Amino acid sequence: MKTRAYIGLSLGFALALTAPVSASATTTTVVDPVGLGSLDAVLNHCRQLNPGGAAAYLKLKVSIFGYLSAARRAALEATTQYKKGFNAVQGVLIYAPKDWARQSCLDLASSGGAV
Repeated sequence: MKTRAYIGLSLGFALALTAPVSASATTTTVVDPVGLGSLDAVLNHCRQLNPGGAAAYLKLKVSIFGYLSAARRAALEATTQYKKGFNAVQGVLIYAPKDWARQSCLDLASSGGAV
């Protein structure tokens, strides 16, 4: 039960950090590296458990952060803040019960990437 709370808090934290970010693909927005790293950790974990949901996970990410060019993404991933966010959430997710995590990822994918 404690693990579920941590996973929920981690995902909630990641989404809360990114909430003020515009989802427009045509404008340059400020992207919080911690939020991006946290969300990447969740979505990477879900892609491992449910590879078929990759398109939905990408859609979710774009709906939150907008389109990020490869250069901008690489610059964000190189920051200490991104790495801290990614590692913190990943450190929690490795202890999640696999059946629960898989079902959560399936639910996320079936939502069509909607936030």
